[in-house]
Amino acid sequence: MLCPACQLPLDHVEAAPGLFLDVCQAGCQGLWFDNQELQALDEAGEHPEAAVVQRDALAARGTGPLGDAHPRRPCPRCEGVKMRRFWFSWNRDVEIDQCGQCGGTWLDHGELTRVREAFSSAEAREAEADRRAAELIAGHETEQSARLAPIHARHARRGPLGRALDKLVAGLLEER
Repeated sequence: MLCPACQLPLDHVEAAPGLFLDVCQAGCQGLWFDNQELQALDEAGEHPEAAVVQRDALAARGTGPLGDAHPRRPCPRCEGVKMRRFWFSWNRDVEIDQCGQCGGTWLDHGELTRVREAFSSAEAREAEADRRAAELIAGHETEQSARLAPIHARHARRGPLGRALDKLVAGLLEER
């Protein structure tokens, strides 16, 4: 497999007991995680002794090379498939690449450490996701109420027919 950032061969290394990753040791020092492998190292307490974790921590402090900033990298597993780039967390502090076909994840050098620092546990990550989802829902409801307020006022002034139209319009908007 070739590195999606610098196109050098990836080395298959044992990152932790029983966990093998593909690492760009000759180039950018990025890490390839097959589907679901990132969960084995994404929390600060998981395998702190692993060489890839320690080397990545150096890059996160600014002492190591970083990969390119190209927005659409090729998946090293799936020929011809470009990975999508997205924020790892709501905080938008780590942008990662993930293949929509095989589910693998590419982390540039230093990003694993930032992923590990983002949340102390899976429970903390889920709690933050729940909190943010509630904020989005509340914001959407507020936005929808603000959009409907002029319609409500206009139809309320027109009596029973206006109120009937108001209900009809509100029902149509909710179906969207």
